[in-house]
Amino acid sequence: MTEWPGGECRSVYVSSVAGECFQISMEPPEDGYVRIMAGCVEGRRDNEPDDDWRAPISRFEEELEEVFQAVMAWMIPSKRYFPRMLLDGE
Repeated sequence: MTEWPGGECRSVYVSSVAGECFQISMEPPEDGYVRIMAGCVEGRRDNEPDDDWRAPISRFEEELEEVFQAVMAWMIPSKRYFPRMLLDGE
């Protein structure tokens, strides 16, 4: 857990084979909901704004998995990042 000026936050970093870095952060529950943010720290998407989700506590695990899958999709790059991986239709 990390202390931010606005309160506590839990974060995890995931990296692509190409070395891109992404962060998923969660704030403590408030009013029955958890705020989850995801964004690129370093890579092709680092100039794009973070994505933001608001999940009811009862669906936190499912929503966190959806956020993780969204970040994994951001890692699906062009051939220059995964030269051995063929994208659909190639």
